[in-house]
Amino acid sequence: MFRARFKTEILAEFLPPARPGKCQRVIILCDGMPSIPRKQPLAGFLAQKGYWVFYPRYRGTWESGGEFLKTSPHLDLLDVIDELPKGVLEVTFGKKYSIKPDEIYVIGGSFGGAASILASLDPRVKKVIANCPLRKS
Repeated sequence: MFRARFKTEILAEFLPPARPGKCQRVIILCDGMPSIPRKQPLAGFLAQKGYWVFYPRYRGTWESGGEFLKTSPHLDLLDVIDELPKGVLEVTFGKKYSIKPDEIYVIGGSFGGAASILASLDPRVKKVIANCPLRKS
């Protein structure tokens, strides 16, 4: 897994596709909160299937800067999406990856499911999978 920063505060782990294709497909994985980042095996599986995979930490959680819940976490996802076409700079070794997403998918569980659903309002997001999203009681 590589690491990159988006909008200076959001840290995301990422993997390029194992087999680059003509269409650049991106998946953004979204954890619940608070939780331990543990979707690295899923990220590896999806990268093997030909996807760029980004696994961000919401602002104010884990290695990300900023204040937690100052704004809706779905805006963190949109900030990552905003910066993808600019390229992704891997923070450890400084390698820059060029990416021009043709399709963007968001997968989230629990709190990340709710953030995923809100992110689906953005026309750049093609599809969303929300596993056990939070709901109003």
